[in-house]
Amino acid sequence: MAKIKSSLIPEKVTPHVLRHTKAMHLLQAGVNLVYIRDILEHVDISTTEVYARANTEMKRIALEKAHNIEQPSVPS
Repeated sequence: MAKIKSSLIPEKVTPHVLRHTKAMHLLQAGVNLVYIRDILEHVDISTTEVYARANTEMKRIALEKAHNIEQPSVPS
């Protein structure tokens, strides 16, 4: 029913998608990567660091979009 009412829900929601989403939300909330690694039960922290790189990329894209928005001129 939720899918019918919202176009924000992807066609295929898998356990991996839910896991990835939770990891991203934890990271965006400021949770330390070591704790996220433990929650996700990753053996190697480098596996968890993928989320940090994705988050940094998302921030870069958002900043570029904001920069490209025409800024109002300041009167002299």
